[in-house]
Amino acid sequence: MKFKNFILVFFILLGAFKCLAQKNITVTILDSKTKLPVDFAFVSSDDRKLNLVSNKEGQLLLNAGPKIKYYVFYKIGYATQTVPLVTLLQTDTLFLVSKSYNLVEVTITPKLFDTIIRDKRFYVDDYIVLPNYDFLIITSKKSSKEFNIAYYKRYRGITCTKKMMNETHSYLFNDCFKNLHLVTDYYSRQILFDSDSTFDFLPKFNKTKFDSTVALCALKVDTQLVLKSFRPPFKVKKEWSDYSINSPFLTYIRVSKHNRQNLYTAYYTKEMRSRIRNEAGDAYRINGLINDIGGHAMSAQKLESSVALFYRAVAKPIYAPIFLKNDTVIIFNFQENIIVFLTTTGNLLKEVKMNEEEFSTYHDFEVIYDELKQKFYYKTKEADKSTLTFINIYKGGFSPKIKLEKIFAKNIQILNDKAYYLVK
Repeated sequence: MKFKNFILVFFILLGAFKCLAQKNITVTILDSKTKLPVDFAFVSSDDRKLNLVSNKEGQLLLNAGPKIKYYVFYKIGYATQTVPLVTLLQTDTLFLVSKSYNLVEVTITPKLFDTIIRDKRFYVDDYIVLPNYDFLIITSKKSSKEFNIAYYKRYRGITCTKKMMNETHSYLFNDCFKNLHLVTDYYSRQILFDSDSTFDFLPKFNKTKFDSTVALCALKVDTQLVLKSFRPPFKVKKEWSDYSINSPFLTYIRVSKHNRQNLYTAYYTKEMRSRIRNEAGDAYRINGLINDIGGHAMSAQKLESSVALFYRAVAKPIYAPIFLKNDTVIIFNFQENIIVFLTTTGNLLKEVKMNEEEFSTYHDFEVIYDELKQKFYYKTKEADKSTLTFINIYKGGFSPKIKLEKIFAKNIQILNDKAYYLVK
């Protein structure tokens, strides 16, 4: 009996010593250049029993067991760091260093093609070029309702795949914090990279929450956010043709912890506002006059279609994309055809008039920014082919024009003077 009691006491003491041997360490992870917190950094222990992710302040709590000797810290775009436990016991801050990738500079040209993914088993529906020049892709099969999201390494192919069921209209979204999201009609999921070839999902959220928070964040400037604010389209239902009346303004708001301030607002021009006020009324009035004098007036179906076309092709949603170039905020105001230069606090530096003869805003167009080279491109279509035109933001000029030889190119991204896009 005494022997059994001795054994019992021994194990109780052993457990107590084990608890005492564990250490709680709070570590704050910062960017070595900006000294800003690095959120969603992935941390694992050498015994592979501990996997943690830093919060939005870059902080995490490590429970160091007696057998742990070191931790591995990783986030895509940064160099992986292996840090001994004894080092972490002596400091409460860890600096991650941005990883640089030396690539051969290539001038964008339509005649130089490098097919990255050629696999007849699936379609690539969407993609994003990652900071390490790998790819995250969404793939699907024509005969299946499911889709996959996959990590694609440039010279190894697919290294990690997640299958998604019963969700539609999926796409990838890179927010202003440089975090990636998989978005569908129902949910949004932030993507966590736990190595340089694998990924996982953080908890999913309702799509409406994503649309009202993350999707409206346009820029992150130091400790401030720039949010996009506009009225939602007003739906008009007619017998034959429905149409949407879009908001006449788009406002960017600078938000900090204790302050909200308007940064910039783009409006419909005075002429456009006048056309919108008169478009529907004039169309119906002229049609009535034609009918009164015995002419061939438009049918109600054609009349409604004409008004719907005006709101779809002419009075389109205001497009005034915003970018950060070094410490200057750049806004392309295509309503006034000017390029606006602002300080990060909203002070106007200058405005440059765009050469209206070199571009047309009537058709679909987009401004694409090469963040590494800090170059801007104007993308539009000519028939079934897309064109890219370099924008000289200091002179407002557009040249030269590059026509992509592959037809129906979509989702064009430019990184380090290289153009990526999807083709049929």
